[in-house]
Amino acid sequence: MKVRHGIMRMLVQPAAVALVLLAAKSVEASEAEAAAARIYCYFDPSVDDQVARAADTRRLTRDLPGVEWIAVTPLPARVPQMATVSLEDLLSDASTPRSVVPWLRARPSGVDHLLVQRQGEIFTGPGTEAPEVIAEAGLSPGSGASTDVDVTTWGKVKDLFQ
Repeated sequence: MKVRHGIMRMLVQPAAVALVLLAAKSVEASEAEAAAARIYCYFDPSVDDQVARAADTRRLTRDLPGVEWIAVTPLPARVPQMATVSLEDLLSDASTPRSVVPWLRARPSGVDHLLVQRQGEIFTGPGTEAPEVIAEAGLSPGSGASTDVDVTTWGKVKDLFQ
């Protein structure tokens, strides 16, 4: 009996350790998801200025890590080089965050607008102020990958190739 108990304890301990490790990874994953940002850009594809602002805003945020871009149009539309979703489709999608739904419902046609959802906070503003809204949300361009390299790093790289 004691032998079985000892074997059982040997089997249970690794399982407990595995559960603790999985729980820790789950916490890390949820923290990473919380750090992600979503940008909802609502615009009318029949208004050239709004399409241009949406494209500029997309280019401004394209390389930012962990940012999901959602271009929302009043009706289903095709916009060159930009995937869009209609307002109706987004409102009927169960995965649309509840905190965003009131903003979506309040969108008047003919006016472009931006919503940035980041770490539980929401930042909004008109399309004409998109860069300011993005900066206020802490997603200013250049906050992604830094291109600054320390002089000592260049020295080490140089030494590698000599």
